[in-house]
Amino acid sequence: MTDWHNQQWNQWLLKRYGSREKLDAAWTDVNGTHGLFANEDPAKNTVFSPRLMPFLDWDRPYRSKTRGAARVNDYFAYLSQTAGGFYRDATQHLRSLGYKGLVIGSHELYGPANQHAEVQDGRALAAHLYANGSTVFNARPGVTGAELEGVDLRVNNWFSNIPRVKVQGVPAINGEWTGGTFTRRADVNMAVATISSYQNISQSLQFSLAHRWRGEQMPNVDFLYRYIGYKKKIDRSFSSLHDIPWQSVNRVIAPMFIRQDISRPQVRVHLACSAADRAEQNLHAPGAGRGTGSIGGVALFLPMIHDVNNYFFDEVYDGDADVVFTTGRSASGDYRHAKHALILGDNPYNDPYHKKRDLAFQARVIHPDVKVKTINKPVTMSFSKAFKTGKKLTFKSLEAAIAINSIPKAASPLGISEDKQYTLGWMDDRFVVFPNAAAFDAVTTDRQWLLRLYLHAAKRWGIPTADNHADNTWYTSDTGELTFDWGTGTLVINTPKTQGFSGLMGWRENNKTHNLACNIDVPYGNVLLSAADNKPLNKSQRMLLVVTGRMQNTDMQVGENSQGKMAVLKTGKAPVLVEALRGQLTITSDIASQLNVFALDSTGKRLGKVDTRITGKTLQWELSTKWQTVWYEVATDQYDAPANETFAGFPTQITPRQTKPQSPKRIDASEVLTRTQHRETSVASTNDVPQGDIRFPAADFATSKFPFAYVNAKAKKLSDSNGKYSQITFGKVNQEWFGGCFAELRAPQTSADNCKGIVLHFKGDGTQPRDAFLTLTCTDGLKYKSKQINFIFENDQWHDVLLTADDFKLNKKSAKDKDNIPEHIDWSKVKRMDFGVVGPIMNQAAVGGFKRIEFLLNKPADNAVLKAEKISQMLPACKVPSTNAIQIPLIQSASIAIDGMPDDKLWAKSIGIPMDEDNVPDWHFFGSHVVFGSRMHGEGALIWMLATGKGLAILTHIDKGAQPITTENVNWYDGDCFEVFSDVHNAGKKPTKQIFLAYSRPGSPFPAASESGVEIARSPTDTGYLLEALIPWYVLGFKSTPTETFGIEFQIDFARPKAGKVLQMTYGTGTNEAWSSAAHYLKASIKPQ
Repeated sequence: MTDWHNQQWNQWLLKRYGSREKLDAAWTDVNGTHGLFANEDPAKNTVFSPRLMPFLDWDRPYRSKTRGAARVNDYFAYLSQTAGGFYRDATQHLRSLGYKGLVIGSHELYGPANQHAEVQDGRALAAHLYANGSTVFNARPGVTGAELEGVDLRVNNWFSNIPRVKVQGVPAINGEWTGGTFTRRADVNMAVATISSYQNISQSLQFSLAHRWRGEQMPNVDFLYRYIGYKKKIDRSFSSLHDIPWQSVNRVIAPMFIRQDISRPQVRVHLACSAADRAEQNLHAPGAGRGTGSIGGVALFLPMIHDVNNYFFDEVYDGDADVVFTTGRSASGDYRHAKHALILGDNPYNDPYHKKRDLAFQARVIHPDVKVKTINKPVTMSFSKAFKTGKKLTFKSLEAAIAINSIPKAASPLGISEDKQYTLGWMDDRFVVFPNAAAFDAVTTDRQWLLRLYLHAAKRWGIPTADNHADNTWYTSDTGELTFDWGTGTLVINTPKTQGFSGLMGWRENNKTHNLACNIDVPYGNVLLSAADNKPLNKSQRMLLVVTGRMQNTDMQVGENSQGKMAVLKTGKAPVLVEALRGQLTITSDIASQLNVFALDSTGKRLGKVDTRITGKTLQWELSTKWQTVWYEVATDQYDAPANETFAGFPTQITPRQTKPQSPKRIDASEVLTRTQHRETSVASTNDVPQGDIRFPAADFATSKFPFAYVNAKAKKLSDSNGKYSQITFGKVNQEWFGGCFAELRAPQTSADNCKGIVLHFKGDGTQPRDAFLTLTCTDGLKYKSKQINFIFENDQWHDVLLTADDFKLNKKSAKDKDNIPEHIDWSKVKRMDFGVVGPIMNQAAVGGFKRIEFLLNKPADNAVLKAEKISQMLPACKVPSTNAIQIPLIQSASIAIDGMPDDKLWAKSIGIPMDEDNVPDWHFFGSHVVFGSRMHGEGALIWMLATGKGLAILTHIDKGAQPITTENVNWYDGDCFEVFSDVHNAGKKPTKQIFLAYSRPGSPFPAASESGVEIARSPTDTGYLLEALIPWYVLGFKSTPTETFGIEFQIDFARPKAGKVLQMTYGTGTNEAWSSAAHYLKASIKPQ
């Protein structure tokens, strides 16, 4: 199936573009970055198909097989067209058979392109919108996101799901759902039913099956289990779903939903998607992780206020909604025909290939006279009215600053720069034009800025918004019938025929609707009243009342499991226990004096009459466990009903509550409404190695047999222009979901604060696996797992990935039974690394190149400083040449690992010469190596040379007499530096090249060369430093490996802090004229080995 699907994808590309060349041109951005890799050709079915995953940001690496904009947007176009074709054919076939019912698509979860495909040809739109517990409580600002579970979905703010199944003019179906916590589920039912009715969801099908896996007994440890393929065992499945409070609340939900007690919204809103918006499939898409409908999160609040639908068009919006919101998916679309619109900018590109960039395009269409400027410096703006008054925000830069004098007359600017020249957008009598919405979102701390902006605009436009305010702790439907009190996690319903409270109502100070009031002494409760005779409650002669709290099984235990997470520790047994509520309940009715209250059993039979108090139009009684029920019938004498004749002892004797339930800890609403972490404007993940000083080698995969691959992975040794490395293919070895590799590491003996982290020198294959992690094991058995690093596979060039201590979390299992566990990893104890990849890698492999692992240190580790004496022992003896002619050994195929260490075996073939003032060659023209300054600490050098096919390899130990290395001056020769001169034709005149090699440069801690193409590394030693370099022949001035004698000279600059260069030595010249004359250079020739 995978091969077939990949072939279909490639053939679709070939049909669309005609050739590889045209595809490559389409997938190449304006900077010349190719999204198509060299090994890909649609004619050969080798173009990689991206994995289905949330792509939540427009600013992604263009050259990525997994996330590249052009590739991904084309891939979703392919999926959309393929699915649309199948849906069309299947629908026509079903209709030809005489079927007249609803036809739905696949309820795939990845955004508007799929939605658009599903709703063509008169089909319905469906999804599985699984709810979470404390549904209303989780609608509080700042709670976003989604968890994808196959085709099922759970979101934190469940109400943001609503646009997932709503397209204007199309039936909306929530095809499968359930939800709740371990002991509280009824409020979830009420919230889902209420919003489904308000938003005119056609069907909402509650999932009520309980899975039992054959062949393996259900574990008694949790309420939810699932079969995990790569583990080959049951991890979770559903063990209990139905409970009495759930069923009780459903008795009120059913009539409320069927007879449409909840009034339809007064205001219709479109979340508009142009053709270019649809191509950006996941950006802000409800149903994808962190998908919030738009920049600013319109889906987080608007479904609770107005009727919300998606609306699709190509280039010109032609709908008739009262208000239109753009999503920010692209800077496209003409909204001049909208009644009212909020134009929100995020993705600055106007096309799916990210080649046309104009963030202000929509603003220009609406108001052609607008003037836009890009400001590449900090801009401070003040805000009032539509935002929090008196706020000042500073932007690092602005891509679409708008000249205030160019906005429409009578429009209000959205922010004013300090020079009064620029604004972020404007508001007038029809539009809010805000191309800089993403820039604003990135710096504001106001979670509710979009709601605040909309409510201000709605007031100007005359759009009804009930009592909503951005600083409220609740949302109210524009009909006024529904209150989503996220501050206390309570839903309040106040319709003529159904009223009540559901959730953490015990935390509310006043639970009151037109005809119902109730206070309870515990946090959680569901108190719901429904007219059974289809009359308004104030005149109803028969009503059903549900009063119920939490539920659990007998002997059920809930607590923290071994991973520290709340779980059902013991499932328990029958019977089910239900928490009866205590408190006061009041019903207001025009016929209160005629009403009686009866407690009912689970079959609807009357247990007995409840004692009530009637005062005027109010009927009141005490909620108590003595009534032994969660159902009550409120009716006049004209209604008779069967009684439970077998139940004895009604009402039951009770004992007062022994302890008062603990009051909740309250926080100020401003803490919820204000965020401390700003939105990242770019989510192209990088781990750039910062300024550091020393790299401590932990593992060299160019020379070692590591890393070893295991499970679904395989390893091989390869070479490229940068030398040898280990390649690990994660996947396509077997059918397992996991593949990994491991290697033993050498740790630096140093303090924790001296190590900035661990550096992985890595290259990927342009893909991005679902998950990738690095796990480090220490000598004490502790294990630390890194953050998600799957993004490093996207870069197919060698690059460094730095992970700091904050990027790792302790594996709690490894710390079991251990004392004094450190808060962060102790780098000095690291002994092993495991790199693991998880995902459907049996079908799509991810390939990584591993070259080396290093620790980044500020100062040398105790076991890192090389001893000068040891260096001499590791390498050939340096001998003073008898003449100025030397022969440099040539190993044509040699590939030396330039890592600053003298341990490469190839150096054993090199020639070494000393620059020793105490042993100057007899033939020396000047008789001294010193040309400037005085040797006060035995300064000198040892120089080893080896010729290769690539260039001249040089290893030199500079002996500074243990004086500090100094590179603080701009001029290379004014700091510690090693200079190489060449005289290609051995003419003895002006040198061909002068090349500087330095331990580091001012402002940079890394070794440096004055010419590009030079590979260089370094290590500190006990008396100075070691430089290792490979200088290509062309950098030295040769066209190829030299075959004739040439001149070569070495000059060393010694510096002191704040003094600059204090000593200079040359090998053969003896004066400071080496830069201008090659007369006394060494005469070198190459000798093949």
